[in-house]
Amino acid sequence: MKTLDTLIRAALAAGALAALSACGDSTPNLAPSTSSIPSGEAGLPIKQGRLIAINTVSMLKEHAGNGLRCSSCHINAGTLPNGGAWVRVQAQDGQALAARINRCLVESMNGKPLAADAPQMQALHAYIGWLGTAKLTPEQEPLARGFGPIDASLTPDPARGAALYAERCAHCHGDHGEGILEKPELGGGYKYPPLWGGQAASAASEMNQLPMAAAFVKNNMPRTRTHALTAQQAVDVASYFVAQPHPAAGNGPSWRVADPISH
Repeated sequence: MKTLDTLIRAALAAGALAALSACGDSTPNLAPSTSSIPSGEAGLPIKQGRLIAINTVSMLKEHAGNGLRCSSCHINAGTLPNGGAWVRVQAQDGQALAARINRCLVESMNGKPLAADAPQMQALHAYIGWLGTAKLTPEQEPLARGFGPIDASLTPDPARGAALYAERCAHCHGDHGEGILEKPELGGGYKYPPLWGGQAASAASEMNQLPMAAAFVKNNMPRTRTHALTAQQAVDVASYFVAQPHPAAGNGPSWRVADPISH
């Protein structure tokens, strides 16, 4: 079994440092300052957990079944306001947190669960626990859970959503929902994740349930936020892509960057 230090060094050698710096203190987030990560051995699990969130493909090769990352849904390594932040995840119950992490691995990444005592699982626990030390204002607290609210009374229109997808989403996520691959030196996987097809999250994933998908789109897409969608547009476009074909949970292909991508 590799030590945590060896795993971290291997990830950095594969290009994780570039991705990590992209989610540093200059990026708007709800996390504590990275300067608060303990030095030496005490901080290694926290640093590894953060790297796993950003570079899931390279750090969890035996468990990630497609090219998605934790940060595909939990933006900026789980620190973005209304972006699936982990800052207020209740990490006290380690068994429940492990079950939730494994649900993501199986249902969203079409992979295999981690053992509760696996060093990678312990690293994710350590990282999420560190995030929980953030001191948030009362105004920030509601932004630290989930993707923000969406009006449940809105009626989805998938046909209107298809037109919106072609106009506003296809540039990053592909004309056929295939996504855009990251440069190999940045860890591989997807820069912009697929929204349907063989490499997308499974049909069982929460991200393919309309309320969650619409809330994510409304509060996070497009990433530039210069032309944000209305709530109705978010519901429409989400209703379009969640209705497209998705693989069954846990049955996705074993991910290798050199593999052909099926959609």
